[in-house]
Amino acid sequence: MRMKLMKFRSCSRLLPLIFALFSSHSALALPEAEVKASLDTKIIPFLQSGEQFFFPSEDGLNLSAIHFENPAHLGTIVFVEGRSESWLKFGEVFFDLYQRGYSIYAYDHRGQGLSPHLSSVNPQIGHVKFFSDYAHDLHAFVETVVLPHSVGQKLYLLSHSMGGAVAMDYLENYDHPFSKAIFAAPMLEINTKPYPEAVGLSIVKLQILLGKGQNYAITQ
Repeated sequence: MRMKLMKFRSCSRLLPLIFALFSSHSALALPEAEVKASLDTKIIPFLQSGEQFFFPSEDGLNLSAIHFENPAHLGTIVFVEGRSESWLKFGEVFFDLYQRGYSIYAYDHRGQGLSPHLSSVNPQIGHVKFFSDYAHDLHAFVETVVLPHSVGQKLYLLSHSMGGAVAMDYLENYDHPFSKAIFAAPMLEINTKPYPEAVGLSIVKLQILLGKGQNYAITQ
């Protein structure tokens, strides 16, 4: 499927604005000056109004997710969060996108947020066995949750930070239904400083061989 792939180096507060660049809908997002005052009266109640649920990954984990169904039916956005984040963080983003007429799906990656944490050493460590597990989970989410409830709607993939790497992995390796994909501040490389990339990779492999694969990486 042909699609428009756009990359932006920006913070998560710009996500609704970025998406607006690809939308003809004229509804305005919540003005930034009103966000603090509206947190308790609009954003938190809106976040609580979403349908919270768990969906099964291919290997049997129950991953936390949320859904906001918009009666305007202008399209459905699947949001892929970043490293160590949760959908709980993005109430303002979801609120703004909902005001533009879009339904929204989001979930927490395995190893973070409200989804199961997998490190037996420290549950705060976002451990996964393979990075490709993230793309497998996104595929399962789209196929088993999003598509059955979005028949006839345009689908958009919106990702932030590490979610950009997950989304790109997914788009490259799976057939997908998305007409557009947007990447905000995507994580495209790992910062291995002060070591060159090859040295950093060797250190990580050695750490795994020593049985420390579920620990923080050296210098972290």
